[in-house]
Amino acid sequence: MSIRSIARDIRKISIIAIAIIFLALIRCITEPFRLEYYSTKALTFVDIKPFLIGSLVTSLALLIMTILSFFGQYKIINATCILTIVVLLIIKRIYMIP
Repeated sequence: MSIRSIARDIRKISIIAIAIIFLALIRCITEPFRLEYYSTKALTFVDIKPFLIGSLVTSLALLIMTILSFFGQYKIINATCILTIVVLLIIKRIYMIP
């Protein structure tokens, strides 16, 4: 199976999009634990707030994408994936996370 055949199939692209958002959710959830391990001070709510917001946004997007996959709305799944990534980048920009 070549990359060109995958790029033409909207269903396969939507499956990849769901996997990408799932990986983003895992990253958002585990990042406070990584920060706690490497931090010299105790983490506060302010420190982990952007990751909590990112986790909430990502989990809601993943729920929406999963429900849409049951109805075969693959183009909307792909649009939701792009929108979720943009929202996560906006959250990162607002809180200026390096």
